[in-house]
Amino acid sequence: DANTFVACRGQEGDGICRSIDQGKTRSQVSDCKVNGKVPVRWGDRFYWTAERGLLMTADRRATWQLTGDPLP
Repeated sequence: DANTFVACRGQEGDGICRSIDQGKTRSQVSDCKVNGKVPVRWGDRFYWTAERGLLMTADRRATWQLTGDPLP
């Protein structure tokens, strides 16, 4: 929905933060350092490349699971 977004933490530290109130508050939902600029949507799932492998979410970006191995 329009109120929910995710962002990589950048200078604040590694990981992914999620907001459900248009950015007024954020909570960390992953501590993996992403190296892709934006997540990719495929159906109802989102994928984001990370240093340790591929991150995937299927619950409206509330949690992210590491899948697979890192790219060479």
